[in-house]
Amino acid sequence: MRIVIDLQGIQNDSRFRGIGRYSIAFAKALIRHRGHHEIIVLLSDLFPESIEQAKQSLGEEAQHCSIKVWSGIGPTAYLDSRNNWRRQVSELLREAFIENLKPDVLLISSVVEGGADNAIITIGKFTKVFTSAILYDLIPLIYKKEYLPHPTSLAWYEERVNELKKADFWFAISESSRTEGIQHLGLREDRVVNISAAIGEEFNIDTVSNEIGVAIKQKLQITKPFLMYSGAFDPRKNIERLIEAYDRLPEEIKRSHQLVLAGGIKDWQKESIKKKILSTSLNRDDVIITDRISDEELSSLYRMCKAYILPTYHEGFGLTALEAMACGAPVIGSNASSVPEVIGLDKALFDPFSVKDMTEKIRLVLSNQTYRDELLEHGSRQVKNFSWNLTAIRALEALSALQENGTIKPFELIRSSDEINQELFRRVTEISKDESIESADLKIVANILSQLQPRQDPRPRLYIDISELHERDSKSGIQRVVRSIIHYLLKWTSGSHRVELVYATEFQTFKLATGFVNRLLDSVQNEDADIQDDVICPQDGDIFLGLDFQDRIAITHEEFYDYFRSLGIKFYFVVYDLLPISLKSTFSEEVVENYSNWLRIVAKQDGAICISRTVANELQQWVEQHYPDRARSFKVDWFHLGADIQSSIPTTGIPLNGQEALELISAGKTFLTVGTMEPRKCHEQILDAFDQLWNEGQQVSLVIVGRHGWLTERLATRMTTHEKYGSSLFWYEVASDEFLEKIYEASSCLIAASQAEGFGLPLIEAAQHGLPIIARDIPVFREVAQDGAFYFAGNDADSLATAIKNWLILKQENQIPESKTIKWQSWEQSSKQLLNKIAPDFFKVSAQT
Repeated sequence: MRIVIDLQGIQNDSRFRGIGRYSIAFAKALIRHRGHHEIIVLLSDLFPESIEQAKQSLGEEAQHCSIKVWSGIGPTAYLDSRNNWRRQVSELLREAFIENLKPDVLLISSVVEGGADNAIITIGKFTKVFTSAILYDLIPLIYKKEYLPHPTSLAWYEERVNELKKADFWFAISESSRTEGIQHLGLREDRVVNISAAIGEEFNIDTVSNEIGVAIKQKLQITKPFLMYSGAFDPRKNIERLIEAYDRLPEEIKRSHQLVLAGGIKDWQKESIKKKILSTSLNRDDVIITDRISDEELSSLYRMCKAYILPTYHEGFGLTALEAMACGAPVIGSNASSVPEVIGLDKALFDPFSVKDMTEKIRLVLSNQTYRDELLEHGSRQVKNFSWNLTAIRALEALSALQENGTIKPFELIRSSDEINQELFRRVTEISKDESIESADLKIVANILSQLQPRQDPRPRLYIDISELHERDSKSGIQRVVRSIIHYLLKWTSGSHRVELVYATEFQTFKLATGFVNRLLDSVQNEDADIQDDVICPQDGDIFLGLDFQDRIAITHEEFYDYFRSLGIKFYFVVYDLLPISLKSTFSEEVVENYSNWLRIVAKQDGAICISRTVANELQQWVEQHYPDRARSFKVDWFHLGADIQSSIPTTGIPLNGQEALELISAGKTFLTVGTMEPRKCHEQILDAFDQLWNEGQQVSLVIVGRHGWLTERLATRMTTHEKYGSSLFWYEVASDEFLEKIYEASSCLIAASQAEGFGLPLIEAAQHGLPIIARDIPVFREVAQDGAFYFAGNDADSLATAIKNWLILKQENQIPESKTIKWQSWEQSSKQLLNKIAPDFFKVSAQT
């Protein structure tokens, strides 16, 4: 079966209550025991801040299910009538989304939601799917005066109960809840099964260290052995009778104990409890009322308490009693609703409406060690009857039985996805005719309706971010990579994904780069042609690749990535290097800060594809160190760059006097270095080395190709005023690809002196031309050039000058390493290698086509 689990119960405030804890634990157990069943977890983007947290709460089980996120229009809270139309539209959107998932069973973790938040739960308003729902309790229905005093909240709850009744099957969390559903809702007995409940692994009998115990007691001002209660403080919890019963204890017991009431309590409830205490003979320190405490603190209190009491007169399950028993506390509780089946021992129970009966049980558990020991022994056995694995198995067995007897039939897609969207379009259009809807909201509806229209090309999209190249071609190494890869991506039109180039600015969201592509492919003669670039609308199954590097864009649009990733779009970034964090001193503070923020955003995505194995190893270590919780799910991979400039989208043009310079370069022993002038590239060391060589009378020339970068102003001035400038020293700050190719052909040797690199593209470009290489001995150069380069070490002029002289000697003896042995690939191969990392089926579909 394909089972879709609606887990909005772990997205809203219910995630802080028993419903949320039940929902996530139950879902994880279902995934663990899924067997041949397929599990899809359904989340809502109306709770955007909780989507990532909800995914993380699934833990390892997230790897064994699909997670889908549907989109609605908020706010939708029922108690605000202004939200009616948004709620109605969202109800249709959710059910249409579910229908497109083709489930055999829809399992709703919590139906009674959405009164004051954006939870949307309906059954059968747009589509018919076999639906099962969890039945926790019907307490507000049974105690309307206490829980539903206002007509609006009463109407909301009754509407929720009616929705609950529309389900086809119900999983009760206790036999008591099952009985309530049958008696109060008229549910068929054979359609309600008790699957029970359980507790988390954090509740166990481990001892509390003395240090932790002292800290917790000091924080909560606990100074004596204590009787404990934990949970909410609404009327059915029976706290006022508990205080009365505690007050009636013998004085010697009261003087030697405290009553601890733990859990989240609202201010007005706390004031009410304090008034109740003042009406008794109890002192201020006799009763401790805590604020919200962590699960770790709660489990420690369970382990340290002398006894635990659950005085409630109505409970769906009585989870805290089970938690306390699991932590080794003697437990007493009421004989009402589900509590007896949880505690499982008659002599531990009392009448919750009898203060006298409750007092006697408290006296017994605080003063009689034999009684406590009996409760402890029983509790250790009783907890073994409850586990999430058993709960999940019971649920799956019930569904399998329904499938076997034909009650659950395989999902039949009566209408196609296009037909679903057409009907949805019609229904939403009807709702939008409501005259009370404001114009701004109508734009939201219009946007949704536009997204319902089927794509002319039904394939998922592969969005390629070229924001920097779209704004300007800065002629950097990264820009050459981007130009080269998109040259091939735009050629491959029949793959599994439709390739779309996109861009954004700091002030506008991502758009299709339609005008840019048309100019690139010469389909528009006038470069200034007025072309409207449309905003992109990513959908589940699409992929977004940050191919270009633009840290400001990524930082500005972080919410864009977060939102669409929550909807199922996969986000990857190409990482060229980690230099601004590994060599901070060679970059400005602003560059380091922006890059660190960019890398933080990258680490939140689905993965990163690095341009070398070296960078991939560095990134993996960085993620493990800074975001260990992301390390397992964050994909880090690598590919290598291409070398054939002519097969990319090369820039053209020879500068004035360029041909004359090429003749000078080719006439002698000319050494070339390529790359932006910045501190880590070590241009200053290179120039110092050549000054030394020139002073020694060496007849050598130096050509530098690379734009003026940062922190090198003094060096730039030194070069342009150098006595050799224009004769033996050449600097081309801007060189077209065409001119660079000619310089490679005219030069004698490439010098790669950088202290660190992401790849070292000039090395393989030199290898493609058969140009020998002198390279600094760093890991990435070894990875790229292997034995095809002459390596040097040292950071001073003499070490490099000596290396050059030794290389010249080897050159005369025909013993220099040959760069033609370096294995390099074309940009076509590089582009395919990159695509295989993010869309491995891209070319399989292309071949079939």
